[in-house]
Amino acid sequence: IIFSDSNKKNWLENLLHPLIRDELKRLCQISTAKINVVEIPLLAGSEGDYSYIDKIIVCKASMTSRTERIIKRDGITSSQAQTIIDAQPSDNALAEIATDFIDTDQSIEEIKADIQLLI
Repeated sequence: IIFSDSNKKNWLENLLHPLIRDELKRLCQISTAKINVVEIPLLAGSEGDYSYIDKIIVCKASMTSRTERIIKRDGITSSQAQTIIDAQPSDNALAEIATDFIDTDQSIEEIKADIQLLI
């Protein structure tokens, strides 16, 4: 519903995103962990203070993999999955903010090895 009505999507994002940003920042600030992993799907192009984030690691995948994963996760059609993908930041926008990339079309072992290199 949200992806098919831009007004409702914008309203919901304007309501939730500031609250989510504040909570993520708070949790990172009070954490005693050596590393905090924060998933922010719409970071590229979003407004807000993310200065508390040291690295931005973008997980890349082919369009085929993205589509298949969304269909499997949400139980939707490929057309609906494409609508979700179209609402996401472009690969170019992600490349502009990324400090590192992980190719998730690799095997789990290769992905784990890439992560170890980053931490």
